[in-house]
Amino acid sequence: MFKVSFFVEDAKLGEAFKRLAGVARNVEHAYVPNVEPAANGKTNISAADAMDLIGKCLRKHKADSFQGPYMKKILEELGMPTSSYSHRIGQLIEHGIIKAGKKEGATTTYHLVK
Repeated sequence: MFKVSFFVEDAKLGEAFKRLAGVARNVEHAYVPNVEPAANGKTNISAADAMDLIGKCLRKHKADSFQGPYMKKILEELGMPTSSYSHRIGQLIEHGIIKAGKKEGATTTYHLVK
């Protein structure tokens, strides 16, 4: 069994699901904004779009305050690499989407800016 990921335009999503019906198991979908193919065959998403997407996901989960490891779950849900979660937290702070709160030992609590 294999896992296959691909991007499809909004207008052709229904057709793609129809063709997968009966063949694929556990079909999942997620909206990815402004995906543009890069020269190396991979896809790129701008940093600003990624920050907006993460902010929307945090609001959807009503994560008004969270700690760093929670960001790994959010990034995993969005299909982004979890190894760079601390870098993403720094970007979110720079973009004003979250702010750092109380630091207890090695753990910092972050708060979603409304």
